[in-house]
Amino acid sequence: MVNDAAGDLDFDGVTNKEEYDHRAEGYKANVLNSKAGTPGDDHLSDYRRLKGQGWTRRTYDKLNRLISTERDNGSVELYVYDGNGNKVRDIVLTSVDGGGGLPAAWKFAHGLAYTGSGVASGDNGPIGDPDHDGFTNYQEWLAGTDPMDASSHPAAGTLNNAPMARIMPSPSRGGAQGSVTVRVWDAEAQGSSLELQYQRDGDTAWSDATVSGVDGGTFLPSLKLASQPGGVSHTLDWNAAANLGTSFSGTVLLRSRATDSQPGDWSPAMPYAVVTDPTVDTDGDGMPDNWELDHNLDPANPADGSSDTDHDGVPAFLEYALAMNPSVPDAGLLPQIGTRTEADNKHLTLNYHRPKNSGLTYTAQRSVTLAPGSWQSGSTVFQELTPLDLGDGTEAVTVEDLNPMAVSPYAWLRLRVSK
Repeated sequence: MVNDAAGDLDFDGVTNKEEYDHRAEGYKANVLNSKAGTPGDDHLSDYRRLKGQGWTRRTYDKLNRLISTERDNGSVELYVYDGNGNKVRDIVLTSVDGGGGLPAAWKFAHGLAYTGSGVASGDNGPIGDPDHDGFTNYQEWLAGTDPMDASSHPAAGTLNNAPMARIMPSPSRGGAQGSVTVRVWDAEAQGSSLELQYQRDGDTAWSDATVSGVDGGTFLPSLKLASQPGGVSHTLDWNAAANLGTSFSGTVLLRSRATDSQPGDWSPAMPYAVVTDPTVDTDGDGMPDNWELDHNLDPANPADGSSDTDHDGVPAFLEYALAMNPSVPDAGLLPQIGTRTEADNKHLTLNYHRPKNSGLTYTAQRSVTLAPGSWQSGSTVFQELTPLDLGDGTEAVTVEDLNPMAVSPYAWLRLRVSK
């Protein structure tokens, strides 16, 4: 769109690349007159200075009435008519940007908000579709069609434009394995591959993000994902820890680009909060921020440790403590009773999974009567065998009852987890 090399960020008729090529002369891509306020200010637009001539663009409505006049100096005159076709009002603007990279005159001509709040979002923004014909305002502008009339839309194959990607505002934060939602629009509905990049605070360079999955499957840079004129959303699994390290806590910028037969523009930067440090627990609920972010919990709300969003009867705190998933009913992963034979003696065992280095306290308890005060624990009752590293940040734990079943043929075992 307006931010790439062939675009025109300030709508002065000079491409961003041309302004960049003349940067040594003081030209800027976001200023109509780059010399304004300088000793060399000649009060000309960049276009007139570089091209030797100015330009005027006029727009007419369906009744062939002049509704706008745009000039290279950035001025825009908009004309309002009454029901009898008489001009009743002139509106003069000082910028041709009507919000989100769409010309103010074009938006005015088609009844879209061109000034004030909300001009770059919703139905008024570049990815809006107020007539619900499946084509965005940006696509209708490129094709010269009416964004308010569903019967007026780009003909199939006429745009042949690159796809457009946008990072959605939610989710806006993640942990070591963050989820990023990207929506892709393409007039020809061609399959599009996606790229994701990040930028640390204070950096100027962008870096490729490590994407491990998309829409629940494996991600490949060459993978063609569905895109439609009305847009299709895709969820990327970003391995933030691989890019930012395992002790990061802060906000980065993300951007995305879609490519079909040709690459689209990079999307506007979107802030994204990231916590990969497993020791950070802002609300002190025993669940680290990065795990809460990865599982759509609030790291600033200590009460969500008792929540049960997947309705499996296991609160979120225990889902973390036992390496479960609070978004998936998985009560079958609760601690299990088993047996282990040692020196011809069979012993009861308590088996469970847990995050490595969680900082939590796990206490196995035993009772043969279930009476209050009958629960026993400690090194004279149980021994914990060497945990098995599962290679994903968790470990399998077996706790053995030291009383042989031949001596104590039955018992109740339970596990207490505390912060």
